[in-house]
Amino acid sequence: DFTTSGGLLGASCLELNGTDEYATITADGSTLQFGTGDYTMECWIKTTQSTEGVIYRDEEGQGTIFGLKGGKLRYYGGDGANSVNDENSTGPTVNDGKWHHVAIVVDRSDKLFWYLDGKMSAGADVTSLTGTINSPTAPEIGRRNNGSQFFDGCIEQFRVWADVRTTTEIRANMFTDTPSGDNLRANWRLDAGTGTTDAIVDSSSNSNTGTLSASGAWAGAGTFTYGTSTLVMA
Repeated sequence: DFTTSGGLLGASCLELNGTDEYATITADGSTLQFGTGDYTMECWIKTTQSTEGVIYRDEEGQGTIFGLKGGKLRYYGGDGANSVNDENSTGPTVNDGKWHHVAIVVDRSDKLFWYLDGKMSAGADVTSLTGTINSPTAPEIGRRNNGSQFFDGCIEQFRVWADVRTTTEIRANMFTDTPSGDNLRANWRLDAGTGTTDAIVDSSSNSNTGTLSASGAWAGAGTFTYGTSTLVMA
């Protein structure tokens, strides 16, 4: 556990106010649609939010919601006919104001797997999701599609993969902004620190660029001065 200013791995990060700040992604073709396939989403977050907050969503009836409820991770997946809602009510809390790496791995032939700081736990059975989960609406980071459940806190290094990531792969890429591996669909470092239009840059081979709702949604960059700055570790 350590305390930083600015971003975790970069000079800045998204610092959303939980009220009206979010990002809308302009998807590059079908690269963020998984059909009947497996997928993984992962990022770093820092929050004290106790109400429901959405980290990522594309559509509730047919698509994915990845967020928080009661300080714990939450997943919703729907294929238009069936849905799975796992609120991870017995899992550990993540709203302690510290940076945490969080991930959901959706194995369509088995179940949902949660990851918190590289540690895996099994979630709900997702085999009922037999249809396509391709969403007809644009993905968003930081709110629900009906204009509610805004995320209050920091988000950085958000990645989307079109496969089941293993524990080894999750851990290997946690502390880098240049992840390795096949099937990387989006890599939003979220460290630009300025701008709105096209400020959410996709560093993968795709072009899933996003627009931020407000220029004030970036964390201010921190500075470290040798001999005077303090890094607190516990």
